[in-house]
Amino acid sequence: MRNQNKLDAAIAAYEKAIQLNPNFANAYLRLGTTLTLQGQNKLEAAVAAYEKAIQLNPNDADAYYNLGNA
Repeated sequence: MRNQNKLDAAIAAYEKAIQLNPNFANAYLRLGTTLTLQGQNKLEAAVAAYEKAIQLNPNDADAYYNLGNA
């Protein structure tokens, strides 16, 4: 899973899911997680994804946890 090509494919899939349903909080959460795995240069985008996940689902403890770690 940490293979860069698979991470890029996962990001594309989450972005497509968000395009199809912009209110899909879990897609933002998973996008943030995958961006975090890509390293330091993607943390800003990961933080934005976690913040959007929290905006859409304020009761998602995983989103807060991952935001704190990022």
